[in-house]
Amino acid sequence: MLCCAFCAVLCALCCAVLCTALCYAVLYTALCYAAVTLLCAAVLCAPALLLVKEEPAGWFPDTEEGLENLQYTEADTSLGYGGQQATYQGGCLPWELAAVASQAHTLDAHLPQGIPGPSRIQGVEDVGRLTEGKCPRAYKRWNTEERLQIHRACTEMGPSKAARQLSQRFGRKINESTVRSIHKSYIIGL
Repeated sequence: MLCCAFCAVLCALCCAVLCTALCYAVLYTALCYAAVTLLCAAVLCAPALLLVKEEPAGWFPDTEEGLENLQYTEADTSLGYGGQQATYQGGCLPWELAAVASQAHTLDAHLPQGIPGPSRIQGVEDVGRLTEGKCPRAYKRWNTEERLQIHRACTEMGPSKAARQLSQRFGRKINESTVRSIHKSYIIGL
């Protein structure tokens, strides 16, 4: 009788351990599956693939011609990005991803390889236009007498009060920072 009771306890204990281990294994497998599923969903569905071209809109007028009629029934392998293309819904690319990829491919076909695109060299042409209509030293310069008055006023009453009084005296706006700058840079000759 004692042997049967001992066997029953041992059997119950083994069943509990096996059941617990099995529950942990199932739970671990479910968690791993959920993590892998979420990771795959994040990688495949997230709009992380953005192809950005520097050319301004309308640089190539024929860029978008015919794009609205294209049907994407399988992954575009002509892009040559290496690796397996992400496919969705039976081999179809999402419309936004396919449109961006096709537009980038169309733009790349117009640009010579190894030479920067037009937008990168566009600023070089505009360098000459930066100085048109502007003369050097367009801001007001202060003559020697005015600089001496600004220096003395700043020494006597401080930059903010000197700026207010000198603005009234000279009949034009003088900033506190200008007063400070002139005061610091002014050297009284010996």
